[in-house]
Amino acid sequence: METIGSIIAAYKAERGIVTDEALAQSLHMTKTSFSNYRSGRRRLPDVAIVTLAETTGHATTEVM
Repeated sequence: METIGSIIAAYKAERGIVTDEALAQSLHMTKTSFSNYRSGRRRLPDVAIVTLAETTGHATTEVM
């Protein structure tokens, strides 16, 4: 099972995203919110989980 970090890296590569700020914007959230999700302080919203899973070919349970 891949880590959330590797799934996020795959999403960024698939979308041609370079910065975490641009990544946060693509998921319709602030950079600070995204940072909290990436660090595990908060759980990703369902819509972001689905977006990451669909784009990277992962199951939603892998992204959670």
